[in-house]
Amino acid sequence: MSSLRSILSILWQEKVTNLEALYRARSTSIETMILKTQLWWTSHVIRVEQDSIPRQLSEYSMKRCSSINEARGRRKAAAAVTLASLASSLTVDALVDQN
Repeated sequence: MSSLRSILSILWQEKVTNLEALYRARSTSIETMILKTQLWWTSHVIRVEQDSIPRQLSEYSMKRCSSINEARGRRKAAAAVTLASLASSLTVDALVDQN
């Protein structure tokens, strides 16, 4: 973040938040970048063949998480939030408007 602030010529005395610096740079938040990468990886794993190692690991981890959540008594509906809905709801404009 400090390199972005130096590129934008933001001094520390200005007390500009990280979200405002990202907004000025017309960039997305780190959370959004991570969610987009996770969404890209998930779509990649879905497209690969059934016997590929990433697909097998993904299916194993989903089964394991599902069984752990059921053992803890969590509802399936609560775990049904998709990465796509999270990524679409996390924009810099929405985060800046909240502050």
